[in-house]
Amino acid sequence: MFKKPTSQSQSFAGSIEGNTTISQSGGDSHITVNNNVQQDKQITIDELLNLLDQIENLARNSNLPDGKSETAISHIKNAIKEVKQNEPSKDYVARSLKRFVDLLKDSNLAVIELQKLQPILGGLAGWLGTARHILGI
Repeated sequence: MFKKPTSQSQSFAGSIEGNTTISQSGGDSHITVNNNVQQDKQITIDELLNLLDQIENLARNSNLPDGKSETAISHIKNAIKEVKQNEPSKDYVARSLKRFVDLLKDSNLAVIELQKLQPILGGLAGWLGTARHILGI
């Protein structure tokens, strides 16, 4: 007679940070996950405000029409005000920046600004922590 093979199912949820290796083997299964993610450098509030000032300058010098430009700058100013609070909401800052990014994306004239914005947003990623998913970074 034939023996019915056993089956095994594994599910991993959540996230793993740092340099982590997970290995499992048994039967006919073998699972290896290598996670060599460099942890984001935590930036100071002054560095954060400097990055937000760069974004505001980018908005001021953008090709956005006047009405949209003023709206974009107001989103950035809201983010700056929130960062200056005793316990700033990272979600609020990320949502404000997302609104600014969405204005740029909606404008066909702002392609260059979006390209310039990417490295600045990358600098903010460490401070935003899990809220960075709002921006898609």
